[in-house]
Amino acid sequence: MDNDDIIFGTINGYYVVDRNKLMTTKGSLLKLQITDFFINEEQQSPRLNDNYDFYVPMSRKVELPASSANFAFRFAALNYALQHRVHYQYMLEGYDKDWQSAGKDRIAFYDDVPAGTYTFKVKAFLLESPDKYDIRTMEVIVPTFFLLSPTALWIYLVILILLGLFLFFRYRGRVHPTRLFKEKEELTDKFEIIDATDIIDATDIEEK
Repeated sequence: MDNDDIIFGTINGYYVVDRNKLMTTKGSLLKLQITDFFINEEQQSPRLNDNYDFYVPMSRKVELPASSANFAFRFAALNYALQHRVHYQYMLEGYDKDWQSAGKDRIAFYDDVPAGTYTFKVKAFLLESPDKYDIRTMEVIVPTFFLLSPTALWIYLVILILLGLFLFFRYRGRVHPTRLFKEKEELTDKFEIIDATDIIDATDIEEK
């Protein structure tokens, strides 16, 4: 229509839709959505596993389990009429330096991301109008791996202290009897010298 409204015909008549109300603030009609979230290449859903009791793609924030090695997002433009012309770019703000172009699988995969808080961003646009894009964001929290966590470091410190005390007393227990043995030998030598002196003195008296 001349005013950019869209008409949908039905068996009971037709609907007139305001095209502008379908657009994002950037003028996009692509209806971009994050559709799936994966951890260790396993799709996360309350129906499939127990990691989350909510549907991650519908949330604004996700915290990874401490044991996770990698994670990934899958996304799609739900405007099926334009889907074959859509170009996707994504980035993990705080980790990626630039936008990354997505492949045909529309998956952003991350592995060995350091502990911290990041923002995942994905945008969809048509190559002929890259300034009119749809964008979605999600906060991603990567926890510290337990072996490097503050709790683990305190445990290591206590273990080192206990090990040091054990080695100290064990070494001390070995050295102490050795000292006693040496002192005993020294005392024995002194008594032998004294006995020898007494014998010499007694011999001299008898000779006189």
